[in-house]
Amino acid sequence: MTNPIIKPTSSDDIPGLKAVLDNTGLFPSEMLPDMLAPTLSGETEALWLTCHSDDEAVGLCYIVPEDLADGT
Repeated sequence: MTNPIIKPTSSDDIPGLKAVLDNTGLFPSEMLPDMLAPTLSGETEALWLTCHSDDEAVGLCYIVPEDLADGT
């Protein structure tokens, strides 16, 4: 992997991330758009991140702020 870049997931990342999911079997890729929708629309504090290598989505991460960890 050359020059990996991690940034917030965008709707443009969905096709590449579906391919990642299809190759890993983490969960069915057809679930991804619905899972991302609250984050992409700004309805939640949860955050999805995408790792890009050579402008290709190669990984994803889901993050939720922990209520008891405020200020840490």
